[in-house]
Amino acid sequence: KIMTTPENDNNFIEENKVTETKNEVNFQPTFSNVVTVLRDLNSDWNVRMKALEAIQTWFSGNSCTYEQLSHLATQLSKLFTVQLAEQRSAVIRAVCNTIPIIAKAIGLPYCRIILELLPSLLKLVIVTVKVVAESAHNCIVNLITTIKSCSLISLLLDNFSSKHGGLRAKLIHYLMIIIEKWGIEDQTSEKIQFKAFSKCLSSAFSDSSPDVRNVAKECYNVFKNSYADQAQLLFDMLDSNIQKRLTKQNELNSTSNLTKSNSRSRLQLM
Repeated sequence: KIMTTPENDNNFIEENKVTETKNEVNFQPTFSNVVTVLRDLNSDWNVRMKALEAIQTWFSGNSCTYEQLSHLATQLSKLFTVQLAEQRSAVIRAVCNTIPIIAKAIGLPYCRIILELLPSLLKLVIVTVKVVAESAHNCIVNLITTIKSCSLISLLLDNFSSKHGGLRAKLIHYLMIIIEKWGIEDQTSEKIQFKAFSKCLSSAFSDSSPDVRNVAKECYNVFKNSYADQAQLLFDMLDSNIQKRLTKQNELNSTSNLTKSNSRSRLQLM
């Protein structure tokens, strides 16, 4: 069977010309068919998987123009949200693998779409189905290390009010990754970002969840390495008990690092 490619697809996202694509036999990976299949949750899940595979091929290859891909990416935003709300883990995993590929191909202009998808992804990182939670987590990590945007930081900070301790810990972890990769500076909103981040981290230090408190300590150390002055200002605002815990943790880390260094030196002399 001849498979239609994006280049010779005459029905570019035009619903009125789309053929029947609900079963695997009839499915041809054209732009229009892919959109139709992902829009319909009654379509066979195997067909949806093939549609997602086709999307990955288009965005990672050279068969489409940037304009075509940008247009398709816009169409896919709401469709991905629908698929992420599905109960089938294989489909969710495929969507989570597809989104970073699109982000890498489109770049910063894709940020607006990422902001639309992040709330759905954040809901998935705390589900009990391991493959789903890990897929969503890896997707978010890929996105925040591919796209540099203060809007992503703001969205993560806004979600820290979640009642779920596991999500709060993940959010601090994602912020730590962003600081390591990009920093949190921006010429137009630097003060706002620092203020919001400091407030979030201060709250995390006294969080009811041990996981949140532990990752907050790690994040603070990364923050201090990049922004020593701002980290000192944050430290000065903290409760004295939290200051003592941070100081003790840093002393333990320093002792541990020194011990490891001495051990390596002795091994080299042997």
